[in-house]
Amino acid sequence: MKRLKQEKEQTENLINAKDKLKILLAGHPYNLYDSLIGKTIEKFLLENNITIIYSDRIDHTKINKEYKKIAPDIHWTHNKEIVASTKYYENLVDGIILISSFPCGPDSLMNEQITHQIKKIPIITLIFEDLNNEAGIITRLESFIDILINLKEEKNEKNN
Repeated sequence: MKRLKQEKEQTENLINAKDKLKILLAGHPYNLYDSLIGKTIEKFLLENNITIIYSDRIDHTKINKEYKKIAPDIHWTHNKEIVASTKYYENLVDGIILISSFPCGPDSLMNEQITHQIKKIPIITLIFEDLNNEAGIITRLESFIDILINLKEEKNEKNN
């Protein structure tokens, strides 16, 4: 319980930081923290000075309210968490990276729901069947980060 409270406080502090790009990394914990999948993405984002918000660290009191805004009939606990976090953080992050395993049917359904409902910020979906090399992942992430930087610069120019 103490760990969850600390993670919640850390996430709130990260969200309130104004100077860096913020990305929601959304997926099942077995993908988010996998040494070849999630850690590869995490390493790249941190090396590029990007703040990472993890979907599994959402305040659990918000899950039931938020997931219903996108897909009210979800039956899978982790998918509720993923969907809820994308909706909750939609106005608080600059972009969303959805991480999925290829054979996961519920993920494919939820990813479609998310990408059709979240329109305010860019989303990239990374689907892993296997991981032979990091080059393809890094190339997609570089392009995604370039889009986020350009959008943030345009937004800053409009506000000045």
